[in-house]
Amino acid sequence: NTVNSGVTIPSPGTLTGFIWSYNNVVTSTNNVDTVVGPFTISGRYEYVASYNTPCGILQDTAVIDVLLPLVISDDTTICQGESVDLTVEFPGTGPWTIVVSDGGPTDTITGIAGLTFTHTDTPMVTTTYYVHSYWGTNNFIVDNFDSATVTVILTPLVDLGPDQTICEGDSITLSAAGPVATDLVFSEYGEGSSNNKAIELFNGTSDTIDLANYRINQSVNGGGWQYEHYFPAGAKLNPGQIWVMVADQMSSAYFDIALADEVLSYPSVVHHNGDDARGLEVTTDSGTTWTLIDIIGDPDNDPGTGWDVAGVSAATANHTLIRKPEVLAPNTDWLVVAGTDPASSEYIVHPVNYYDNLGMHTMNIDFGVGNTYLWSNGDSTESITVMPTTTTTYSVTVTNATGCYSVDSVTIHVNPTPVVNLGPNTTFCNTESLTLDAGAGFASYLWSDLSTGQTLVLDSFNLTVGTHTISVTVTDTNGCEGVGSVEITMADCTGLNNLSLSKALKFYPNPNTGNFFMEVNGINGEMIIRMTNTTGHMIYNETINVTGQMMKELHIEGAAAGLYYLQVIHNGSRFTEKIIVK
Repeated sequence: NTVNSGVTIPSPGTLTGFIWSYNNVVTSTNNVDTVVGPFTISGRYEYVASYNTPCGILQDTAVIDVLLPLVISDDTTICQGESVDLTVEFPGTGPWTIVVSDGGPTDTITGIAGLTFTHTDTPMVTTTYYVHSYWGTNNFIVDNFDSATVTVILTPLVDLGPDQTICEGDSITLSAAGPVATDLVFSEYGEGSSNNKAIELFNGTSDTIDLANYRINQSVNGGGWQYEHYFPAGAKLNPGQIWVMVADQMSSAYFDIALADEVLSYPSVVHHNGDDARGLEVTTDSGTTWTLIDIIGDPDNDPGTGWDVAGVSAATANHTLIRKPEVLAPNTDWLVVAGTDPASSEYIVHPVNYYDNLGMHTMNIDFGVGNTYLWSNGDSTESITVMPTTTTTYSVTVTNATGCYSVDSVTIHVNPTPVVNLGPNTTFCNTESLTLDAGAGFASYLWSDLSTGQTLVLDSFNLTVGTHTISVTVTDTNGCEGVGSVEITMADCTGLNNLSLSKALKFYPNPNTGNFFMEVNGINGEMIIRMTNTTGHMIYNETINVTGQMMKELHIEGAAAGLYYLQVIHNGSRFTEKIIVK
């Protein structure tokens, strides 16, 4: 019996002199219906009726199994990610089997030896827990003695992204704005007993979705995509709205099919077995091409009974799958969707015929309404712009209107700015050359005259008399840039020697193939011969001694066709000749 009040035991006969006893203690001495109880402790009560006769004692036993109501903790509210301890009070010692269940994994206590025990869980969504009890080995069940609902308040979604690297002196903007839903998703899939089957879609975006642009592709036993389900004409889903499809023979004990958007007869998209894949597709050109955006199962492989999900074997058969609140986007990678354990999966797995949530879906989208922000640098805005001088970690705490919060952090690595030293400000004669060196080891160089070498040769050809600012931008191997500059003054030191030098030199043939002659007349001493291309890059440099008259053959190996400048320097005089290589 399931009683917590008195129980009437009918009289065992018409004779007088009966003695009622419990645990050898006399409780009554009459032959009328006997009331025992009320009971304050659950257990097995055996009342014995005895009657003395000349031939001995006659006895009969009335057995009363008493299960008093279980008491579970009161309804409570927690933030997502927190654990909850539900205390079950049980006024008795057993032998009992106590089961606490939320439709998912159960917490079973057998042969409980105390009056209370605690069930600990971390629900992802609002969940009702039911307490069940069984008596001894008789499997005598009293169902739903008590229940407790744990309301789960979603925490704000905050993702500052991966760690980043910037160059010294650069700024970067960090945003704590939560991600947003991108498209329609499968939000629930149910493969129940018989024809208790359902599929649910959810629109978590901020736009109204026209279902004319969507369809569900179907696979049977790993045979690839074979059939398509199109939605009724004019069907649309507003932001936050759900679309429910069920089999027409679904039991009302699990779901009222009058609440469904589509009730489908066999064969249909919801008449699936555990090894039948389903794929959500979208078109952007009125059905000419379709693109898969979300998937349940593998259309090209038959797993046998069903695919494993969240570490649950064959979970797509005889289970209900509910998409986690933090899943904001569809996903075509079934291995990632299914995951290998409850933490990595995009779904929560519930037992067969669990449809308490069908027609309701929770997605962690609040668009920042009512959120407050606190950054590690003291700022309280949704986004901040920072310019760290050294590698720095920034964190933010986002708290929503209900007081639930999330924390995320990101590390900004700072690479140093390359240092360029072109030396002091310099003055030189227009009859000379000056070489500036930006330093070795950089990935690239860009001078103010657009040349790209490590060094820059300045002379009367690429510089005029006067003061000039010469700069170079170098790029380090880490991508950071540095700039160096210097003031160069070219003085006019030209004299008659330059005219004499021009008369003493002849070059031929010109144009040539890179091989030509230089004829020298009436000059003695050291002579420098240099040849550069139009970007200032030196491709030939030689110092020779001249005695009066001589012929010098020049070989410019590997010179590409184009214009070059040949410079001759002698006793402070400089002469430049244009050389054309064919």
